[in-house]
Amino acid sequence: MSYLDTTLTQLKGASFQTFPIPKAPPPLSLPPALLSRPIKMSAKFAFAKSLKEVRFLFCQTSEKSAAVRSFLTTQYPAIKKANPNTPILLREAAGTLPKVYARFEFGNEKSQSLEGLTDKQIEDTVSGLVSKA
Repeated sequence: MSYLDTTLTQLKGASFQTFPIPKAPPPLSLPPALLSRPIKMSAKFAFAKSLKEVRFLFCQTSEKSAAVRSFLTTQYPAIKKANPNTPILLREAAGTLPKVYARFEFGNEKSQSLEGLTDKQIEDTVSGLVSKA
């Protein structure tokens, strides 16, 4: 008798406990009024289709990077919500001048200095940079 035959003979007399499979919860249903509305996305931070990555470089402590830190603290959630699949990298390094890089398809990369800009100017600069192809 082979090993397989012995194992099968042992299993024939064994009793197995079965467990019920839980049912999936019902799908969420939205009211018809919500389904008919178009979803509006913030156009302020709408990235170009060809944009592959955005990088912010700044210093953690310097006054030159204070506006960039403030901008990212307040605007990062809105930017990420509008562009959930685009990587947004925040690179902090002591003594680094504030700068933003946008990497597009085919390795095309553009950058812009953010030194000495206000929150509003940074917003305009970033919006202009990420919308270019």
